[in-house]
Amino acid sequence: TAALGEGAYLREGALELCRALSGKRPLYIATNGLVATQKRRLEKSPLRPLISDMFISEEIGFQKPRKEYFDAVLAAVGNPDPSRVILLGDSPTSDMAGGKNAGVATCWLAPEDAVDTVGCDYRVSALPDFIPIALA
Repeated sequence: TAALGEGAYLREGALELCRALSGKRPLYIATNGLVATQKRRLEKSPLRPLISDMFISEEIGFQKPRKEYFDAVLAAVGNPDPSRVILLGDSPTSDMAGGKNAGVATCWLAPEDAVDTVGCDYRVSALPDFIPIALA
C-alpha cells in the first residue's frame, strides 16, 4: 500500500550518532530502494540536515551488494581512499559483503549473539557505539 512507502522511523541512537559525527565526517546514506520513497523518508527525517547525500540503488542502476553500486557511490563523493571509508550497516549481505567487495571497512550493526559470516572489520550492537570508531 502507499502508506508503507510513507513510513519512516529512526533506530534508537541514530540522531545521537549523526549529531556526534556531523561536521567531523561526511555522512552518506547508501540504500536499496525506490527514489521517490527513500527521498520522501529522508525529507521527513530529523537526520536530513546532518546527511551530506543519499545514494539510492534505483538512481545508480545497481543494488547493494554489487561492487558497481559502491564504485558509483565512491566516484560521486570524489573517489576517497577506500581505506578511509567505513560502511555502517545492518545487513550481512547487502552492506557487509558489499562493503568488503568494494574494499571499504565495514561495521556491522547486529545483536551480540549474531554470527559474523563475512569477517567485518568492526561490530556494534548500538548505533552510538560507532561514534569512537568513526572518529578514530
